[in-house]
Amino acid sequence: MSVDVEDLIKASREGDWDAVRQIIDSGVDVNAQGSHGNTALVSSFAFGDHFELVRYLISVGANVDYTGMEEGSPLMLAAFGGKTEHMKLFLEAGADVNLAMPGGGETALHDAAVAGHSGAAKLLIDAGADVNKAANSNATTSMFTDRKLMGETPLHFAAAFGDAEMISAMLDAGADKSISTSEDKLAVDYAMENNRPEDIIEMIA
Repeated sequence: MSVDVEDLIKASREGDWDAVRQIIDSGVDVNAQGSHGNTALVSSFAFGDHFELVRYLISVGANVDYTGMEEGSPLMLAAFGGKTEHMKLFLEAGADVNLAMPGGGETALHDAAVAGHSGAAKLLIDAGADVNKAANSNATTSMFTDRKLMGETPLHFAAAFGDAEMISAMLDAGADKSISTSEDKLAVDYAMENNRPEDIIEMIA
């Protein structure tokens, strides 16, 4: 029976090791894109959370910097989901901590900040994430369903959605509170617009 990339995607999503190995051994490219732009690596953790299968796919050449899905690279998806153990695997495999999405310009640190995952944010910062990397302006992103990016840095999103631990880590790493978006908004403006606690506002004022 012939197999194709959709079989590989399905097996990866279901954590079927034997099928994954057989399909790859048959010649199907481990980095081939499925019908929705996802790869075996993305499917193995974003949908099925099969940690050891993720490790195996990386060992046979899965691209940890793949950005063919509008939701982001494997590292970005893991950061958005707060999956720090997966993030460590990707970083150990050479994932670019400052890789930016082609359209929106957002990085994994933007994703961690939007989702409010301080552990993920700290891991990225320790790995060398640029805390002052601005996203593109007037750009669409999968991080939101009803708005566009307007040149925010990770600190803007940390101010809106993160906790004091996340914001402190960014500030300690050199996050610049004076950077404004294309709409001339500072991180403190994002905090106030989102009705953040006074201690959060004071940290970035």
